[in-house]
Amino acid sequence: MPYGVPAPTASAAPWWALPSPADFGGCSSVQHVTLEIGTIKCLFMDATSDEKARAIRLVATSCAICARPLRDSISVEAGIGPECRKRYGYHVDVPPKFRAEANKLVHAIAINQTGLVVLKAADRLRELGFAKLAEAVSAKRAEVFIIQDEKGICVKAPYLEEATEAFRRIPGRKWSNDEKANRFPVSAKRELWAVLRTFYLGSLAVGPQGSFEIN
Repeated sequence: MPYGVPAPTASAAPWWALPSPADFGGCSSVQHVTLEIGTIKCLFMDATSDEKARAIRLVATSCAICARPLRDSISVEAGIGPECRKRYGYHVDVPPKFRAEANKLVHAIAINQTGLVVLKAADRLRELGFAKLAEAVSAKRAEVFIIQDEKGICVKAPYLEEATEAFRRIPGRKWSNDEKANRFPVSAKRELWAVLRTFYLGSLAVGPQGSFEIN
């Protein structure tokens, strides 16, 4: 069970229909965490005293961003090393309530390291004002990136020859040299989703409404 971040609910909905990142949460077995009004709240459901104690004692040994070993007490407590704290906006000025929640999220990312729960924690960091930190977390975990803007939909995904051919068959598709990515008209959402599900099923992605798994 991932530590310190909300477990996303399973959904087969396309990325443009997914709920906002803060809507994800859920109850599983021994331990889960939910986001409530901007505060991360630990709930130990049906847990024994020993299980609670073990959860509390979890120590971050690798940086939440670069995954390198943490070598000083401040970094271990924070879950992020000194260089990454400086480089990725860890010390951004935010209200104390936001800082307290962000500290817990960063520590949880350092404990878990991989998976959709880590990307969901990054989504929440972005909402709290830690955009640069969130981007760094997402960039190292997600495989597919989807951006929707006034120009349409931009998709960055690992190169697969079959997927490239399928992208090219979508009406209105164009290659953007500046972005090094495929661009599609908004009207091609469903065709695009079909290609993503065919060739990138199970991949972690970041879309206009937050992080999700292509399923």
